[in-house]
Amino acid sequence: LENLHAKDKIATVETRCCQLRNVIQSTALEVLRCGHRQHQNWFDDNDADISKLLAAKNGLHKAFMDLQTDTTKAAFFKGRRLVRQWLREMQDAWMIQKTEEIQWYAERNEMKNFFKAIKAIYGPCIKGTATLLSSDCTTLLTEKSQILKHWAEHFSSVLNCSSAISDVAIDWLPQVAMNNDLDLPTSPPETIRAVQQISSSKALGSDAIPPEVYKHGSGGGGGESAVAAAQGYYHLKLIPTQVTVPAPPGVEHTVDPAKIDGRTVVVYYP
Repeated sequence: LENLHAKDKIATVETRCCQLRNVIQSTALEVLRCGHRQHQNWFDDNDADISKLLAAKNGLHKAFMDLQTDTTKAAFFKGRRLVRQWLREMQDAWMIQKTEEIQWYAERNEMKNFFKAIKAIYGPCIKGTATLLSSDCTTLLTEKSQILKHWAEHFSSVLNCSSAISDVAIDWLPQVAMNNDLDLPTSPPETIRAVQQISSSKALGSDAIPPEVYKHGSGGGGGESAVAAAQGYYHLKLIPTQVTVPAPPGVEHTVDPAKIDGRTVVVYYP
């Protein structure tokens, strides 16, 4: 970032933001590389042991298919029964361990680790659009456009109710002068301080970029470019749309920021 602002001092706000976007994406791809997805459940945690059990069962099954006798059949059915028994024991041991872990976090009020452990058991939440009943409670709304229209009508009726406060009570309220400074863009030190105060290890927002990336880049070494772009967009009330990194042929697209190496990342800004 340190040479961004020196290349084009009269660049437009959109150009500066595109330059900043490209630098952040290329640097993240170069430094962070591709993260490996880790599933924390009883099957993955015992993957080596389970592979050995399944390999032994498959060997017995192959021997039974090659030579179908009472001996090979009995050996295969016995091996399959033992494998199922051992897998159930592994799952029970993992669940007991997770239960004790969750209880330990709850007793110490460690809510972050508490919900993390629960997520490991139940998995991530499935995102979807919940159905709603219409205002007259006669029709089930399933289409997203109908649901959004229903919520718009609901909040319009709730927020636009006629006021029951009399004008006399309003006149009693003390009047203060309008502070126009609140509409001014923040200064570079204020912007950097606000970025540095963002909590780490939080869930990603709609832009799918972890706060640690901005916290690391705003402390110096070109942080002025990020500040200038943010101030320009604040002043002009513009909103970036998306960031796309091309993926090579045969590689699936993803929005997971932990797997951005050589893949497509679409970053949506609110």
